[in-house]
Amino acid sequence: MKSKVKEIDDNRLRDSYSAFYQLKYKAFGINANYTLGPNFYYDYISFVSANVEPTTHNVSVFFELKNKKHTFFDRINLTNNSNSVFSKPATVLRNEIYFEFPKANASVNIFANVNVLEPKLAPSLNVSLKKTINVPLIFKQKYYSASVFLFKDANNNDLFDKGEEPIHDATLNVNGQPLKTNKKGMIYLKNMERDDYVLDYRKIQNLKGWVVKEGSVDTLVLDRNISIGVPFKQSRMVAGKVSFEIENSNREVKESLTGIMVVAVNRKGEMFRSTTNERGEFYINLSEDIYNIQIPTNIFGEGFRVDRSILTVDLTNEKYSEIEFKVIQKKRAINIKKE
Repeated sequence: MKSKVKEIDDNRLRDSYSAFYQLKYKAFGINANYTLGPNFYYDYISFVSANVEPTTHNVSVFFELKNKKHTFFDRINLTNNSNSVFSKPATVLRNEIYFEFPKANASVNIFANVNVLEPKLAPSLNVSLKKTINVPLIFKQKYYSASVFLFKDANNNDLFDKGEEPIHDATLNVNGQPLKTNKKGMIYLKNMERDDYVLDYRKIQNLKGWVVKEGSVDTLVLDRNISIGVPFKQSRMVAGKVSFEIENSNREVKESLTGIMVVAVNRKGEMFRSTTNERGEFYINLSEDIYNIQIPTNIFGEGFRVDRSILTVDLTNEKYSEIEFKVIQKKRAINIKKE
């Protein structure tokens, strides 16, 4: 197509200005924008043919309705469009409704559109249905998927019952790779090769008072698509702090207390780790057993010593034990030279 726009020398088309604003309160809102000047090719065409300076103004008022489970959504939108190129403004009413049916793996989306000023002018209605169908493959499958669900088993029956909580934002290692559970307590392994995958729960540090029920490490044999639940039971716990002191003095030492490694070793030799926060505090969720709790002694330098670097706690009879590691700064010897 040969363009009629060759050269335009008019100050009205040299610059374009746009303003956009948005307001929202709870489920109600308004969007609007105003444009002065050309934005598209047809704006220049209109100016050449009709000497009309391009202006556009859109105002949209909307209302949204949705449930907490995000399985229902309804948005009603009333928009007024005006453009200097077109002789008639348009006021359009739109409504979009979305239903999700998780148990059926299906969803329905309904969209309706009508010009309020001219209802007979091309109204539209669209309905779409989405359904997930699990069709078994007739050939040998090479890749598999797994879902792992972590939950607090409050009644200790190995089942996720009404009122029990999923464990969200918990990081566990899968073959050394850290993965975090979502809000529903799930992690997903998708399109994985047939293999054995090691699930290590010892890295979970933000779950106070709960520990995995059957061992801290598990092996997932992925030879088919599978979903498993991992119950957590209420745990025994060791809590405490690391503090700095000056030898033979009540004064405290201003040293960083963040990130000091604390290790608990049970009678089987299994190790469970935690680190201190900025106040030197730590806690470790543990199962019923006897543990040696220790901190490294070689990280503080020659000027410090640890009063007792290994402390033993018995969690077979107690559910909770509190301990403290004292790192003591050695008193400096002062040599006075006599003449």
